Amino acid sequence: MKFLAVSQDKSLLKSMCAEFELQKYLVFSANSLKEAGEVCEKEKPEVIVADHIQSDGNFFDFYDSLKMSLKNETAPVAIILVEPKSTLTPEVAIAMGAWALYTKPFNIKSLYYSVEDAVFSRRAGYTKRLDERVDLISRLEVKLESSQEYISTFSTNISFGGFFAALTSNIPEINEKVDFKLKFTNSDVIEGKGRVAWVRKTPKVGAQMGCGVQFSAGREKYVKILVPIINEARTRQIETASFQIEDLKELLALSIQAAKEKISKKLSEIEYNPPTEKITIMCRLPQIHSAFTELLYELIYPMREIANSKCTIEIKNKDEKYVQVLFVCIPSGTSLYIDQLIAEKVQPILDLHKASIESEFNSINSTVTITFPKN
Repeated sequence: MKFLAVSQDKSLLKSMCAEFELQKYLVFSANSLKEAGEVCEKEKPEVIVADHIQSDGNFFDFYDSLKMSLKNETAPVAIILVEPKSTLTPEVAIAMGAWALYTKPFNIKSLYYSVEDAVFSRRAGYTKRLDERVDLISRLEVKLESSQEYISTFSTNISFGGFFAALTSNIPEINEKVDFKLKFTNSDVIEGKGRVAWVRKTPKVGAQMGCGVQFSAGREKYVKILVPIINEARTRQIETASFQIEDLKELLALSIQAAKEKISKKLSEIEYNPPTEKITIMCRLPQIHSAFTELLYELIYPMREIANSKCTIEIKNKDEKYVQVLFVCIPSGTSLYIDQLIAEKVQPILDLHKASIESEFNSINSTVTITFPKN
C-alpha cells in the first residue's frame, strides 16, 4: 500500500513517514503540492495525508485537479491536517471529498487507524460522504462566456460539486466558462465561477433543457456555504416526508449499507436473509431509514473488532396485521448510548408510525424487536 505525506512541517513529516514505514507501507513524502503532483503521477499512492493549506496553494484545489486527471481511475483517499485556528470543519472536509480531518497536534497512531479504515473501506467499495440527494432549488443568474448579460433562471440538482442550470435557449458548449449567482434567500447567495460540464439541448420527460455547471477552482468556499443549506434542506425533507407504501426488505437493505459505511472497518458479520415474499409498510422512508441506520450503528459498533461476532437481521410475520424486524447481536456489545438513542430518536419516529420497539440486553446477546403494522 502506497502512502504519501504532504507537509512543510519536516518534523511532522518525519514522524508520519516513520509510523507508516513501521506498518509496512511504501512511504513517499512531499513538501509542496507541486512535489505531491509529481509523486502522484509517478507512484499513484492509495492514501494522501496532507496539510490543508500548503506553500503553493489549497490542497482541495490540488485534489480536485488530481481527480479530474485520473478520469476513470480511483482517486487516492485524502486525510486533511489543519492548524488549531483553522475554520475548516469535518463536515466541509468530507463534503470536499476527504476521508477525515485532524487538527494539530494529533496522535500519529490515531491517524494510522484512520488510514487503515480508509484503506479497508476503499477495498470494500464504501465511501464516506455527506448525502447530497436532496431536493434543493435556487434562483439563478448566469452569464455565459459568449454573452454579455446575466440570464435569470433557476437551478436544481445542486450538490457540492456544482448545479444544473435550466435554460430554454442559448445552450452553451461543454467547457464554456460561466459566472453565476445562486440565490437561495436574500442572505444565502453563492456567487462565483464555473465551467459547463455537460449540456442537454433537447428536453425529455422530466428533464428540462439546460446544462450542468461544475464549480471552478476554489470550490471550498462554495461548499462552506452549501453544507448548512443542504443539511437544513435534508432535515426539512425528513420531517415533512409524506407517508408512502415502502418495501420493508429494500428499506432494511439500504440501512444496512449505510450502517456499514458509518462503521467502516469491522470484523463483525451482518447476516441478512430477507424473506422471498414482498412485505410492505406505510411509512416515511427517510425517518425509518434514519432510525434503522442509527440503531444498527449503536448495536454493532462496540463489537466491530471482535472476531466471530455477528448481527443477524430477520423479518418475521407476526400475524396477519403485524410484521417484526429482529436484530440479534452476538456477543452483547451494546453501546452505552443505546437506551438514550431509542428513547430520544427511535421511539418518537416509531410512535408516528404506530410501531413499537422492545429490547433485551444480557451477557449472551443483544436483541431488539421492532413491530410495524402491515400496509
